[in-house]
Amino acid sequence: KGEYYFGNLEDLYNKHYVGLEHTWKQPTFALTSKFKYFNAKDDGNTFDIDAQNIGLLETVKIKNHTFGLGYQQIIGESAYPLPDGFLPETYFINWNATGFFKEDEKSYH
Repeated sequence: KGEYYFGNLEDLYNKHYVGLEHTWKQPTFALTSKFKYFNAKDDGNTFDIDAQNIGLLETVKIKNHTFGLGYQQIIGESAYPLPDGFLPETYFINWNATGFFKEDEKSYH
């Protein structure tokens, strides 16, 4: 499955998103791979925004149990922009109540 969207906050920033997901089903297990890429870039002179969020997640499901291993990182020259100062982006590979948006922030899970 593939996804793409583009969003623009006029004179603030543009956001691109690309997501890929594949599930390989076998009789005794299923392996799912997810890749998500978000790119935010300023669109005007109001802010200097240049941030990307890259996330990978591998999960294996055996009967009623799912085990996963993932990585996520914010890269670029700024923190990842959040429209109201703090609004968790629940579609990131990993998110929490305290947010995931600081420049060069990484998470392993």
